[in-house]
Amino acid sequence: MILRREVDTESEKRVLTGAIVSTDFLKTVASLYNPSYFVNDYARMVMQWCLDYFATYKKSPGKIIQDIFEVDQENIQFEDRDIIATLLLRISKQYEHGAPFNTDYAVDQAIGYFKRRELHIISENINVHLSRGDVAKAETSVIKQVDRYSRLARVEAGWSNPFTPQNIYSVFDDSDEAIFTFPGALGDLVGGFERDWFIGVMGPMKRGKTWWLQEIALQAVALGLRVVFISLEMKHKNINKRIFLRIAASGLTDERTIYPYLDCKKNQDGSCLLPCRTNFIKLLDGNGLLPDIGVVPEGYKLCEYCRTDRARRKDYSEAVLHVGEKRNPVDYYNVLDMMKAFVFTYGDHLRIKAYPKFSANTAAIERDLHLLEDQEGFIPDVIVIDYADILAPEDMKIRGREGIDDTWKTLGQMAAIRHCLVVTGTQSNRDSIEKLSVRQTHTSEDIRKIAHVDCMLTLNQVPWEKDRGIMRVGIAAHRHEDFSANRQVMVLQSLKHGQVHLDSHIVTVREKDDSKTTKK
Repeated sequence: MILRREVDTESEKRVLTGAIVSTDFLKTVASLYNPSYFVNDYARMVMQWCLDYFATYKKSPGKIIQDIFEVDQENIQFEDRDIIATLLLRISKQYEHGAPFNTDYAVDQAIGYFKRRELHIISENINVHLSRGDVAKAETSVIKQVDRYSRLARVEAGWSNPFTPQNIYSVFDDSDEAIFTFPGALGDLVGGFERDWFIGVMGPMKRGKTWWLQEIALQAVALGLRVVFISLEMKHKNINKRIFLRIAASGLTDERTIYPYLDCKKNQDGSCLLPCRTNFIKLLDGNGLLPDIGVVPEGYKLCEYCRTDRARRKDYSEAVLHVGEKRNPVDYYNVLDMMKAFVFTYGDHLRIKAYPKFSANTAAIERDLHLLEDQEGFIPDVIVIDYADILAPEDMKIRGREGIDDTWKTLGQMAAIRHCLVVTGTQSNRDSIEKLSVRQTHTSEDIRKIAHVDCMLTLNQVPWEKDRGIMRVGIAAHRHEDFSANRQVMVLQSLKHGQVHLDSHIVTVREKDDSKTTKK
């Protein structure tokens, strides 16, 4: 009984959180709720406040719930008053930065809890009447309560009529569908990612998959999303160091920081004759060579005018220039200040879990996600797993390609059940190492990985690009958008300083060209 009460208490708190912060949650749950579903008196009280407010104003109370509590607290028992105050404080901290609320997941959890409670109530009533030998009352109890349970079951069944105006409108009203989009040209190429989507990032070994997965996690946090980062090959200390470098945008030593910047070839060789040109100093020497990396002649200016002007874009020819800068090295004190500023600006919305290689499968991850939800009320909008290829099998009896297929299916299922974005990496096969671009045929172990993802990004880089801090990101598969494997984005990087995406520009890659890319 004690264990059941504790579980019920956490379920009730999750329902209350949804009722306080989400109008859409209340729209669905209000008609299904029954006070008998809640075990605790304080929970019934707070829920009634939310329902009364919703009935009057047609929205969830949000921060107003604190005012309602302060007005009514004199009439609340001391123990319940303390629990309510703690609950409201936790909810306030969780949503003080305007983080999105995972309504679909919360509704699913609430209906599941209501069903369990309804079945428990039906069972208790039947047992009471049967213990007294009153079969007629037991039957009457079933008849009265089965209708409530049927309503819950019908909602959970999820049938939809595509011909209703509401469903027609929802197809064309996609203003809030995407929860994550890359910045710049990469976002233009890839588009937005939505809840329930499963995304893969594929590249050869040691090509920067972990850096990219971590970048997705941090950019999602900067968008106000709650993010869980799961590592299967790195310790917490190493993960944290990368995060600190990324946020500080500096290195661990006081040596000069060198960053790549986008420039124009015509600007560098002096061939541009346009009056809009911002620079009139030739960069290349008499042999047509660039100066040493990090060395820029005094007075030379980068020029991106045509790149940023749609009408002039055809005149732009992408080039890269490395500029040396002096920055303070990362240390305990400046990182501490930066992390405080980061959390203040974007919220405390990142949690990290590190497992030893091959020690965890998706079942173990789900277990720890439930613990995180119970302990902190932390429900992720984005789950990043680094990376699926080294997850333990879901079933020890299923190994090899069938086991890999099972893992990827389960990750796709995780995204759908949790109504969140799930992102993971995968290593492409040996043939991809020397190729200009990674294609679907370079998928390692089991090609069915491609079938299970909504989008598979590729990381492409030849040696000279790596030396100059250039990577090309492409699309090997996309379930929802048209794409071309030859259309990629050149991304500038400085991984030494934790910078995965400094700038980006769309390029077209010729399949037969093993050494260079060409302008869009």
